[in-house]
Amino acid sequence: MVQSHLHLDHAGGLYHFAGTDVPVYVHRRELEHAYLSAKSTAGDDAYLAADFDLDIAWEVVHGDRQLLPGIDLLHLPGHTPGILGAHIHRDAEDLLIAGDQAFLAPNYEAGREMGTSLVHDSRAWERSLRTLRERERRSGATVLYGHDPEQFDRLQGTL
Repeated sequence: MVQSHLHLDHAGGLYHFAGTDVPVYVHRRELEHAYLSAKSTAGDDAYLAADFDLDIAWEVVHGDRQLLPGIDLLHLPGHTPGILGAHIHRDAEDLLIAGDQAFLAPNYEAGREMGTSLVHDSRAWERSLRTLRERERRSGATVLYGHDPEQFDRLQGTL
């Protein structure tokens, strides 16, 4: 299982994996930041220790890495320090999972930053956006946003 990041709206179901040997992939910087945020006054308040401070079979990712042939995990810092996206190479059409690096289409398509409450590091967010756009340009991938209900409705049943 790949955990894009550990914000409370993404990590609440991790208890299902507690005590199992199912690997849960998470970026090192995300795990560190989540613990720092949840267990101290540093960091930010979008993390709940109860969501991730569990007996999880963490597989810690450092940078980008190939998960399986045809699936690349991408470190896309900005929204959080350790957010992971993915590039899934498919015969028909590649998928590029931006996730919460781009909440909605305007965040990606028009480069509209999501606001200070949703972006941990603005410069890193811009660099990650360029990384995603370059991958999209090279591969022709469909880019999937993190919280865009219109895109979800439009793509439902087509992927």
